[in-house]
Amino acid sequence: MRKLREKLFLRQIENVFKNSHFYKRKYEGVGINLNGIKSLDDIKKLPFTTKEEVREAYPLGLMSTD
Repeated sequence: MRKLREKLFLRQIENVFKNSHFYKRKYEGVGINLNGIKSLDDIKKLPFTTKEEVREAYPLGLMSTD
């Protein structure tokens, strides 16, 4: 089960870095790049998204898919 979770997590992170300008800027702003996320344990490195950030990005700023 952990391997599946890790696979899905890494797929999601890759999607976010490639398709979401909001999260790419946010993560790179704190020194995180796609190569720095190698396992599910690296989730600890990711900063929380605040309610204020969600409000500022509304309605489409957090999109990472068509």
